Amino acid sequence: MAAVCVACGAMKIGAWTPCTKCKHDATTDTGRARALLLSDRNLDAAGLAAASASLKAGEGVTYDEDKVREIAVGIATAPVPSRIGLIMVTVGFLLLVGAIGLMVVLVIRWLISLAA
Repeated sequence: MAAVCVACGAMKIGAWTPCTKCKHDATTDTGRARALLLSDRNLDAAGLAAASASLKAGEGVTYDEDKVREIAVGIATAPVPSRIGLIMVTVGFLLLVGAIGLMVVLVIRWLISLAA
């Protein structure tokens, strides 16, 4: 996703990624909403170029504040998979235990075959 930094006007990849030029990082819901409005989800290539030029010239851009609020509310109320980390750790642990168990079984079978 192509986007324009809301602080300095530099082009960047991803609306919510920190700017590589000025290091600005949108951390609030309103800041993220404004960042989305300056991305290719809402603007074509010409619109992105115009917003970038305007910000670089120090003129700023005008946001539709109703749209900013609407997007910010959507961001704030979006469901977050809060247990995904716990699920990933559990699955990783089970895979590790299974691999260790398989190795133990193979070593025991190898030892039995040597004794026979």
